[in-house]
Amino acid sequence: MPNYKKTKAACYLGLITQAISAIFAPLLFLKFHNDYDISLGNIALISTFFFFTQLLVDLSSCSG
Repeated sequence: MPNYKKTKAACYLGLITQAISAIFAPLLFLKFHNDYDISLGNIALISTFFFFTQLLVDLSSCSG
């Protein structure tokens, strides 16, 4: 049976990197709001989109 330890580690590292990038946007909410005059509700949609995208990717990667 093939050994996929390195492949699995790379996949998990990719998931962690994706999670960090998705969490980074909410830290800039007030900056986006003040600099670009975007409502906080619209900015919150960015995080919602990231969350559901990450959830779908995580679920699809764990089902194999």
